[in-house]
Amino acid sequence: MAEMLFWGENGEYGPFSCQEDGWPHAGEVVRFYRRKRKMSAEELAKQYSRAIGTSVSARWILKMEQQNKVPADIIRRRLLANILEIPSVLLGLASLESVVYQPLTEMKSQETTPVLKHPPHLDIASYEQHIQARWLLSYTGEESQEEVIVHIAELEQCERESSGNFQRYVRSTLNSYYQLASDITRHQGDFAAAWMYANQAVRVTRLLAINDFLAAALYRRGYIRLEWAIFGDNVAQGNMNREPDKKKVYAALSDFEEALPQARSQLKGAIWLEMSRAEGILQRSNMSLSLVNKAEGMVDMGSSLSPHEQILLEGALNGLNEGMYLLGKAASLIALRRTATAIDVLDDLDDLKNGKGIARNQARRLAYTDLLRAEASLGDRDYITATVRATSAFQTYRDIHTIERIANINLIYKKLAEKHGNHPEVKNLGKLLADYYKRSRGFH
Repeated sequence: MAEMLFWGENGEYGPFSCQEDGWPHAGEVVRFYRRKRKMSAEELAKQYSRAIGTSVSARWILKMEQQNKVPADIIRRRLLANILEIPSVLLGLASLESVVYQPLTEMKSQETTPVLKHPPHLDIASYEQHIQARWLLSYTGEESQEEVIVHIAELEQCERESSGNFQRYVRSTLNSYYQLASDITRHQGDFAAAWMYANQAVRVTRLLAINDFLAAALYRRGYIRLEWAIFGDNVAQGNMNREPDKKKVYAALSDFEEALPQARSQLKGAIWLEMSRAEGILQRSNMSLSLVNKAEGMVDMGSSLSPHEQILLEGALNGLNEGMYLLGKAASLIALRRTATAIDVLDDLDDLKNGKGIARNQARRLAYTDLLRAEASLGDRDYITATVRATSAFQTYRDIHTIERIANINLIYKKLAEKHGNHPEVKNLGKLLADYYKRSRGFH
């Protein structure tokens, strides 16, 4: 019979036997806390099914406990821990530094001080808390690339030196860091670095073998490829590709198609919107419009997740709510050069109430709304509105250091200067851009 051990800094949990990877036997832990709460297997199956959006049976619960088949997926483990109020360390959801045990016989005699089961490791829980906070700040426009990259290097070393559930925990945390680093470097116009980080996110999620994590990582990599196809490699100088790089557009579509079968409902909607934009860039209008319509059916279809889980499993903060759907639809219509219809969609976005639109503290999304309005108005020959909205977007993107979008605004300005160059508002936008490039890149 396996030795029964107490766990925790003071031996306060257990006793539970030890798995091969050194963590408490997860099946025993789940059974203990289910019984402690006087919860039947049927009731746990019901609550867990509701939480994950997939039906499981009481028999599945009992088999999970008896055969130690507790899901390896970090998200699902957290859901179990929340339902049963299991301390996070007992399911491998906290730092190994706090996994302390003592043999049952020694615990009874109180003759031995608990000792560490594992050598010290990084406190991964603190890294996880940090990256969750950085993600939320990113949506307001505040980003810290240097700090994120330093943490990635530390976590990568820990990944190489660890194994078992702890290594899975490290990889799960790395996934979040890689995806945020991908966003930050994309905002700075460094698409090669953005693709590298996105590709690393795909690597660790493949190793985790968690389908919905992998789907979201593939979605982000596809999004990077699509943006790279549009913008190119010279955005720091204010230049975009004259024509989209079709090879990268097709590569983006390949990532989206691989992600779809494994994606959650709201992520599927987000993928269909980006596929629609890609098809619009290729001027395949029927396919583009069909994908937009499919995406609409996924609006607000996700389960109740934390903000960080929304980002990693549904592709974005708030998932695919009505506001994000309308933004994506407008972008696809602009790619199809149906600018009048895009303006109608953006009007619908402006009319959204009760938290369905874009939150006022999400500076990056609000600036993107202005940018789309500028592009659509330019296509509709409303040059004044295009100038006002482009100027508003520029001022926000300048303040939050989003180089890729400023290149987009520079292109809009050049088109405005050709059509309406003598207007004071157009001249003012030109001066703002000239000052920006002179100051930041020595351009102009």
